Amino acid sequence: MRKPERDSCAKQAASTPASPIASRESAAPLPIVRVPKGKRASAKASLRVTVLCESPSRPGSAQLLTLLHEACDAAGILHQDTLEATEPAPQSLLLAIVDAGPQAAMPDGCVLVCDAATDEVLRSAFAHAALGIITRETLRNPSHLTQALRAARDLQARRASLRTQGDATRAERRAARLLRAARSIAASRDALAEQLAMVCEQLSQSCMDVSAQLHHVAMSSELQTLLRQDLDIESVLRTSLEFMLRKLGPTNAAIYLPSTTGDYTLGAYINYDCPRDGIEQTLDHLGDAIVPTYGDRPGLHVLAACEHDLPTITSTWVQDSSMLVYSAHADDECTAVIAVFRDSQTSFDAEARKLVGTTGSLLGAQLARIVKTHQRWKAA
Repeated sequence: MRKPERDSCAKQAASTPASPIASRESAAPLPIVRVPKGKRASAKASLRVTVLCESPSRPGSAQLLTLLHEACDAAGILHQDTLEATEPAPQSLLLAIVDAGPQAAMPDGCVLVCDAATDEVLRSAFAHAALGIITRETLRNPSHLTQALRAARDLQARRASLRTQGDATRAERRAARLLRAARSIAASRDALAEQLAMVCEQLSQSCMDVSAQLHHVAMSSELQTLLRQDLDIESVLRTSLEFMLRKLGPTNAAIYLPSTTGDYTLGAYINYDCPRDGIEQTLDHLGDAIVPTYGDRPGLHVLAACEHDLPTITSTWVQDSSMLVYSAHADDECTAVIAVFRDSQTSFDAEARKLVGTTGSLLGAQLARIVKTHQRWKAA
C-alpha cells in the first residue's frame, strides 16, 4: 500500500515547480524548511543545510537551487532557504549558490555550489575559507552530495576544534603574561613601598633633627638674652645655674673661676643630693682634681662612674656619679670650668650634654666680655 503512495508523491513532486523562491521580493515566508517525504523517521540523523541564494531571479541561480533541492530530497538531507548571509542553524552547513562569480556578501566558512569549479570560483573559495565546492555533477548523484557534505561537516568540526584549542592556548598564554605582569607589578610595588618607607624615615629623622636644632637655637637665644642683661659676675653665674637646673632637672653643679694668682676658686654651686656639712670643702677638692686635668682642654668631657680615677676624689657620692665637665675658653684663655654631676642611674643624655656645652660656651663668652668691660672701666 505504501509503494503506490510513494510513487504518487514522487509524481506530484515532479509536476510541481522546483524553486520555492521566485525573487527577493517574494511574499513566501522565510526561511522555508523542506523535509523529504517518506524519510521523516530518519530526519533527525540526516544532514542539515542552509541554502543561501541572494539572486533567485537569475536563471543560473534558479536552476542550481532547483537541482540542489532535488538532490537533497533524494539524499534525505534537511534543507532550508535564506536570502541573506546569516549564521546557519545549529548543526547545519551553509551552502552558497554561486552562478556568476564570487558574491560580495558571501560569508566565510561556507560550501560553494556552482556549475563548475572555475578559476574564479577557486579564488573565491580560498578567499572565503570555503569548506568545499559542490558542482552540478555532484548534485546529480545524491551519494556524492552526501559524501561531500559530510566531508565539509567534518572539516567544519575540525576547524571548530582547532579554533577552540587555539583560543585555549591563547587564553593560557594571556594568563601567563598577566601572571608575569602581576608579579612584576607586585615586585615594583614592594620596591616602591620600601623606598617610600626609607624616604619617610629619612624625612621623619630630618624633621626631628630640624626640630632639635630649632629648639637648641631658641634655647641658646633665650640664655644669651638673659646673660647679656647683666655685667655682674654673681648674677651671670646665678642665671646660668638656674637655667641649667630648669632644663636638666635635679642635679649637682659647680662653676670654678680663675683668679689673678692662677688658681681656680669655687664661684657658684648647686647642691641636690650631697651632704650639707662640708659641701664647699668637698667641691673645692673636686675642683682641685678636675681643673688641672681639664682646664686646658676646651670643650665638653663626659665622665662615667667607672672613670672617676682621680686620686683626690675620695667621696663615694662623687665616685658613683655620672659627671660632665666643660672647660670654657675665650681668646685662648680658660674663663670657667663647669662640673655637673648626679647619680649614674640618671645619667646625662645627648640633649643634656648639648645643653651643658651651650651653657658653658655662652657663659665663657659673657665672662670674657665682663672682664674686658671692667678692664676698660679701670683704665678709664
